[in-house]
Amino acid sequence: MRQPHSCAFKLTLVHFPTACSFCGKLPALSLKSIPAILATLVLLWAGIPPATAHAQSEDPGLIFGHIVNGTTGEPVSEVTVTLSIFDVTLQPSSNTITDEDGRFEFPGVTTDPEAVYAVSTSFAGVAYSTGRISFEEGSEGIDITLDVYEPTDDQALITVYSRGLILTDVQPSQGEIGALDIYLFGMQEERVLVANEEGRTVEFPVPRNASRVTPLSDETYDLETATIEGATVFGTEPLLPGETTATLSYTIPYTGDRLPLELQAAYATDLFRLLIPTTISDLDEEVGLEASGFEFVGQEEIGPLTYNVWARENVAAGDRVQIAYTDIMRSEIEPNTLNKLIPMIIAAIAIIAAAVGIYWIVRERSLERERPVVLVPQLASTLEDRRADLIDQLQALETANERGLVDSDEYPGHRIYLLEQIRVVNRQLRGEGVED
Repeated sequence: MRQPHSCAFKLTLVHFPTACSFCGKLPALSLKSIPAILATLVLLWAGIPPATAHAQSEDPGLIFGHIVNGTTGEPVSEVTVTLSIFDVTLQPSSNTITDEDGRFEFPGVTTDPEAVYAVSTSFAGVAYSTGRISFEEGSEGIDITLDVYEPTDDQALITVYSRGLILTDVQPSQGEIGALDIYLFGMQEERVLVANEEGRTVEFPVPRNASRVTPLSDETYDLETATIEGATVFGTEPLLPGETTATLSYTIPYTGDRLPLELQAAYATDLFRLLIPTTISDLDEEVGLEASGFEFVGQEEIGPLTYNVWARENVAAGDRVQIAYTDIMRSEIEPNTLNKLIPMIIAAIAIIAAAVGIYWIVRERSLERERPVVLVPQLASTLEDRRADLIDQLQALETANERGLVDSDEYPGHRIYLLEQIRVVNRQLRGEGVED
């Protein structure tokens, strides 16, 4: 395969060795090259052009085509188109601009079938690419039409053509099952779905009790940058028109021999399928299914396994599908009721401790007894402390009253007393004295 960069040089009528534009190095001259240089100089002095002066490019290949707005059907003019060549990774090689008819071309490229190229452009903030392309044996041209689309963030335009939940594994020793959730989906219009204000594009709900949720990256829709929040995986990449697939892998813990699940449909789903292998690997057990609205439609072979298949058509966006796996090999992980009991005990202790503390404050400060109003001149710094203390007492009284620790008949008097004390201290701090 031709390398996109080399320090080799070629002498012509008007070009002599110069530093390489990529690495800045001067090409080395060997003794064998000296006669060729002298011969060129002689031809130059004699006014006779050397044979290489009008030599054509040794690479006759041409990559050409059109950029078309797939939403409107119109050509896209004056956009930059980039030709990249694969050298370990795709490296940009050259750029051009489309004309008024959306046409572009890259002449003088090698037609070696082992050379790998890609043509790309950007439209309305979305990048588009042909993917890897190569010349066929004996071909000297590659004709490309690259479609771009008007953007939208309207998720109502998404349709799930089919969704399949496949039971892949049962692990009684760990008390969990494994599942694959496979989507085939796309846009209802010739538009590209871009991220909304939250940076999200496509939603993939998973069961709320799912764990180890893993978006698989080897499908046509890129989930490498997906985020997971709660029971939903959010795609962030644009969604182009046409059929697209995405796959999620996750596990679901279970106890006993039955596992109920709730599956939500984020979008209108034409066909929802549930697939269960006829026998679970290494267990030689058959798992049953309870699924309202689903019908058993027979068996299907996928790879070396045979699956029982249930199907349901026309699931509306937002619908919640209730199913249950039954007759599962009994889990060896028993429900840990202590894990539920301990938080309840801790919460109860905390409530009791708070109640005791409030009661102690009420008794210690004699908040349960009426007090006569006693006004004594105090320094400003002491007044600040006094006001803070009164506010603390008022808050403690309010809390005690909410807990039912203060007599309802005595509470109003205590509250009025503390509010009056706070009002008096505030007047003293403002220098207004005490009212008679």
